[in-house]
Amino acid sequence: MAVRHRLRVPILYRYLAAEMMLPVVAWLFGLVVVLDGNFLFILLRLAGGRDLPWDATIQHLVYRIPYAIFMGIPMAYLFGTALCLNRFGRDGELTAMRMGGLTPRRILAPSIIASVFWALAAFVVSDRIMPQTQHKADSGLRSILMGNITLDTTRDVLVKVPQSDTMLYVRHADLPSNTLRTVVLARAFDPHHREFTVAESAVFVDDMWRLNGGRRYVFDRDGRVIQHGPVQTIDIDLRAIITNYWEDYRSPEEQSTRQLAERIRFLRDSGQPANVEINEFHSKFAIACACIAFSLVVGPLTLRYGGGGSFTGLLLATLVLFVYYVILAWGKILGHAGRMDPALGAWIQNIVYLVAGSFLIWRSE
Repeated sequence: MAVRHRLRVPILYRYLAAEMMLPVVAWLFGLVVVLDGNFLFILLRLAGGRDLPWDATIQHLVYRIPYAIFMGIPMAYLFGTALCLNRFGRDGELTAMRMGGLTPRRILAPSIIASVFWALAAFVVSDRIMPQTQHKADSGLRSILMGNITLDTTRDVLVKVPQSDTMLYVRHADLPSNTLRTVVLARAFDPHHREFTVAESAVFVDDMWRLNGGRRYVFDRDGRVIQHGPVQTIDIDLRAIITNYWEDYRSPEEQSTRQLAERIRFLRDSGQPANVEINEFHSKFAIACACIAFSLVVGPLTLRYGGGGSFTGLLLATLVLFVYYVILAWGKILGHAGRMDPALGAWIQNIVYLVAGSFLIWRSE
């Protein structure tokens, strides 16, 4: 008799896992459609009412799909699991399992195990697929909207001027008003002749950038100033430089964990803060692991309060999701600002749900 019991439990686990699969996939498909539709709405709003090329728009939305999948997997797993367990309770299957000797922990085991595989899938999407597609989507967005210059305000730009040996640093670039603040133009690659042009500000006038308080310094190979004096204008196509800069720049969503780790090392070695990069590095893991956090919390809550109807499962899932993302948002804000350890800021919501879920599972026994 004991052998027969041991054989039935794996069969039951496979049944539970299979029943949870379809709702999760259905919710994921629906969430991807909704999120991609939201990207289209944002694109139309940025376009400001002007016509968009349909082929470039469709390509942009296709490239956004991996990001939608990454963000949608935890939510889909949460809603799919909650509604599935709620149905089990409503149909009396949970009662039958309890009468058969299964504890809540064993009933929830398939959900928790499956959440690990969904978390791995989410991480693979974010680390292997999303960086390339997100970069193409953002590059496509810039090309679509180039008629409406969206680079309204750019801060701390350091770029190499295309097809030259010159570096340009601008602390603040306001392209719509054609104004620059704190400009440094450096031709420093020739060891025999280094030239720096420094200005407090610059304004675009008659196809030239007219400098305010501009001075040029020329150094020899030993670092001695051999020439200096005021300079009034510089001949640089800043819009082309800024466009080139944004083509090369990659946001955290456009970088893999390896690239983010290299960026963090570079910032630390150069003495610059890396709070944003550290937080985003850990967020790639933390958001993927949201599947596990959700399964630990929504499972015991549904076993205890579910069974009344589909609305009950949906309400529980919505409440769990809302609290999770409130904590996530505050952790990101505090982590980026350095008010909280950036790694802790990425994981704080998962830690809270791990503690709460462990307590709920212990109380359900």
